Amino acid sequence: MCVGPIAPAPHQRDKYSYQVKSPDSDNATGFTVDHNLHRIRREALGSFFSKRIVTLLEPTIKAKIDEFCQRLDGFVGTNAPINLSVASLALTMDILTEYTFAEGFGLLKQEDFNVKWKDTILCIMQALPIIRHFQWLFRIIGTLPNSVARPPASEISELLGWKERIHDQIKHVLSYRGKYQKTERESRTVFEDLRDNKKLPQQEKSLKRLTDECSILLIAANLLKLQRMRDELSTAMKDSLRLHSSIVARSARSAPNPLQYKQWTIPARTPISSISAFIHFDPESSPEPRAFKPERWLQITPEGESFNPALKRFFVPFGRGTLSCLGYNLAYSMLFLTIAAVVGQYDMELFETGFEDVDLERDWTVAQPKVGSSGVRAIISGKSAWR
Repeated sequence: MCVGPIAPAPHQRDKYSYQVKSPDSDNATGFTVDHNLHRIRREALGSFFSKRIVTLLEPTIKAKIDEFCQRLDGFVGTNAPINLSVASLALTMDILTEYTFAEGFGLLKQEDFNVKWKDTILCIMQALPIIRHFQWLFRIIGTLPNSVARPPASEISELLGWKERIHDQIKHVLSYRGKYQKTERESRTVFEDLRDNKKLPQQEKSLKRLTDECSILLIAANLLKLQRMRDELSTAMKDSLRLHSSIVARSARSAPNPLQYKQWTIPARTPISSISAFIHFDPESSPEPRAFKPERWLQITPEGESFNPALKRFFVPFGRGTLSCLGYNLAYSMLFLTIAAVVGQYDMELFETGFEDVDLERDWTVAQPKVGSSGVRAIISGKSAWR
């Protein structure tokens, strides 16, 4: 994720076209190169992820978390490990699809939390460097018969089937079919409001454009009572996000004019980038950078403990400034509510899981652990009555 002072608010910064190439989702906001077009698309989406809207969405989030906890109940006292990496991804996906389509995809209801979806996401991430160089390979796959392009139980089959489902849902939205016939419903979806947005140019509302937008929106989301408890959750969550670093691939920006950095002049249109891990693992701002130390976010004052504001500028899991991640308010809400519900109810112990299962070992756009890791697994030994 692009960080640092290369994109102050009023200045034009285009994305690096070579780096953001997509074989089938070029119309999504995340893959939009031109600064002005990116701003139009981002502003159209931005209101759906504001703090106000996320607050209104809280009952939907809590309902899905309750469903998640019901699944956890089935593991209590069984000594059977649950893969929390897969289960949490299913929760995220169901929340987002409920918000975007008023109908969740139901991954939480599947016995294995649809582990194939997680494998598919990782397959996409692993293939991105190849796709970036050989986009024609993916386009050829799209022209092949299903029997060839979509072998049963394959990641490609899962991905193409998922894309078809999104395409059909967006088609229903644009044609006012099914549940989308009633335009005055109490709870409307993201894409209904995009469809009816009079400020958005008509070409930005095409079936292809909105299908691309939804595809990337859902994928991007998959790599998010007492004051004292809230502080503990905040610091623990901050150091977890710091260690994971979220998006670790570069997201370069270029300026239309030369830039001056100290004694160096950077020519116009030169791609410039950094990654969040460089900042999060800097020992000067974060001593013992690979250690989980939530207390690093606190400072001692005469009034007691409080957050250390000096570290704010070094915390960039969602980027910074006007080009930061659109969904960070939703991500924080989901994280706080889920962690509070799980920690407050369940007694867990890790099962065959070590630091190497969460440490950054591979750059597959999102941070990935070592090859062969099964993710975070745990055994739920008991449940308390606290809610």
